[in-house]
Amino acid sequence: MGKYIRLVETCGYVEGENGAMLLDLKNKKAYHIEMEESKALKQLLEGKNIQESVGNNKKLQEFVSQLIKKKLGKEEDTWRPSEKIHKGSLYELHPELRINMNNIFVELPGDCYENCELCGENQINGCFSCKIASDKVEYNKNFYYRLLSEITNYNFRNIFLYGGNLFLNEDIIIDILEYTKRLLVAKEARIFLICRDKHISKKVTPILKKFNVIPIVGFDCRENASKDFWESFQKTLDIIGENMWCVNLQMSSKTIKNFLPLKLILLEKYNIQDVVVTMSLHKNDEKIEYFSLLPKLTCDETSFSIIEKIHPCLAGTLAISATGEVFPCPCIKEKIGCINYKRGATFSRIFDNKEKIMNFWGYSVEKIESCKRCEYRKTCSDCRAYDFNCGDLDTKRICAKS
Repeated sequence: MGKYIRLVETCGYVEGENGAMLLDLKNKKAYHIEMEESKALKQLLEGKNIQESVGNNKKLQEFVSQLIKKKLGKEEDTWRPSEKIHKGSLYELHPELRINMNNIFVELPGDCYENCELCGENQINGCFSCKIASDKVEYNKNFYYRLLSEITNYNFRNIFLYGGNLFLNEDIIIDILEYTKRLLVAKEARIFLICRDKHISKKVTPILKKFNVIPIVGFDCRENASKDFWESFQKTLDIIGENMWCVNLQMSSKTIKNFLPLKLILLEKYNIQDVVVTMSLHKNDEKIEYFSLLPKLTCDETSFSIIEKIHPCLAGTLAISATGEVFPCPCIKEKIGCINYKRGATFSRIFDNKEKIMNFWGYSVEKIESCKRCEYRKTCSDCRAYDFNCGDLDTKRICAKS
């Protein structure tokens, strides 16, 4: 048996006030460690041998045994420090250099006749909900062609189109999808279209299939997440057929407990790529343990060392309105800039103003007093848009530990 313990290269250690977290970044798992085990592990990582740190304490002996069994730690005869994951002063000082361009949301001029009352609500994860365009504007083909030509050069992984019921004007959506697909011929980006279940029709599905577009279909599960949902889901499934699609469950504090079981069923039994949730909260619901119901490992080996300096959702994300305004996301209406090609205000010029963008991309747990000492800070996801729209960006209003 070795005398010392060293964490494996893909294991992250996060110390907090009430214990620690070990993140198995290879297998996307997180383990909470209580205070006693946390203190022993800290001693082991600082160079004390197993006997000195654990002694005859059976609880700690079992802890060390589990570290090795789960391949989080290695026994070694001589001590050497565990390597920090992706350490480097350049990236620590300039985290924007390692931020992947993840999501770009493009709003198209549109309308909707559903009157579902979801558009005006402040929602957690509301970026995946369809919304009516904020201003009535005419479709300008030249504006969108130039805009799409610009944004595809930045290699965003996902392009999201939204704006009410986009299928009410079939010619526009076909035009946009056809042009975007031509731009993405040699790229790996995916195109998503955000809509409601009532927007999908048999007339729509050939368009989605032709351009390899993945719809994110929203279902209203705020009152009943079982009977009503399955009826709507089956109708949508019959229309979509074999097309790949995503489901957005629009839930409330009453129904959020059903999200994980429902997600598991949908992913196992149907041709669904992902299941996301949008949640409506009101004043009496703010103490709900939302994030404990939705566990999520937000960092990987690439982002582990900078996750405290960037926001896991906002970083690498931008949204562009139908009037050319650039926002951090579709739900945060804090203008970063406004595209006006006649005046030389291009997307590229706005994007290159990293200082303004990093005000949001860099809104990490280090900026929130209650979060920066928490051992869950690299595993917990939140919605800055919800807090921003509640008027308090510096406080995390929804927290499983509050």
